[in-house]
Amino acid sequence: MYLFRTAKISFVSTLFAASLFGQGGTGTITGLVKDPTGSVVSGANVKLTNEENGTSFAQQTNDSGIFRAGSLVPGAYRIDIETAGFDKLIRRPVTVEVQIMIKKGQQKTKNDSYKG
Repeated sequence: MYLFRTAKISFVSTLFAASLFGQGGTGTITGLVKDPTGSVVSGANVKLTNEENGTSFAQQTNDSGIFRAGSLVPGAYRIDIETAGFDKLIRRPVTVEVQIMIKKGQQKTKNDSYKG
């Protein structure tokens, strides 16, 4: 008889919003995956899916349990994390936003575009 024990994994995320200058802007999601004892989980499969357009990105956590997805368009994302011996973890929505910053000498116009 085999006893299969399932444990939970935890996920800590950090969102970095990029500054918006001109027409485009992207953001980054960085996460750390740990088990219930606090040990990092390396090699966990991480899938990020943009909930608005369905675009997805897959990767694995590194030896330190960290994953990083950059150049993400602003929006709501779903994060699925899976690894052997643990329950699947789903986090949603994780929101990537872009901060708009005005440089000295720029003026805001009616349609929220900037010139300067």
